[in-house]
Amino acid sequence: MTTNNQLVHAQGVRIAQERLSRLGFQILPSGERRVAFRAAFGSRSLPIRVKAISRGQWQFSAPSLMDIATSPGGVQTVLGRKPPSDPGLVCILVKLEGERGKRADSPLRPFPFVP
Repeated sequence: MTTNNQLVHAQGVRIAQERLSRLGFQILPSGERRVAFRAAFGSRSLPIRVKAISRGQWQFSAPSLMDIATSPGGVQTVLGRKPPSDPGLVCILVKLEGERGKRADSPLRPFPFVP
């Protein structure tokens, strides 16, 4: 049985593929774990991960993205960004709106592509 989360993810993947295709990328299937598909441009291809939500807000934890030191007095100091866990992986965030999965009006911005 397909859950709502699986349907939301599938819609997010389809939207990301459609938008990247419009930007001139060739969409390739991927059998890699945690990779939805690959986007190719010329002779290079990038692994793409898609995160999709249908309602609510994105939940990110600051300590998972930044190195934060806390002093004995409770003052927090940001020391810098943490390196990405998968540096070669591009993550696309897709927010669907409404119960029918209508697309949000935020366009997918092209990511930097190094030949």
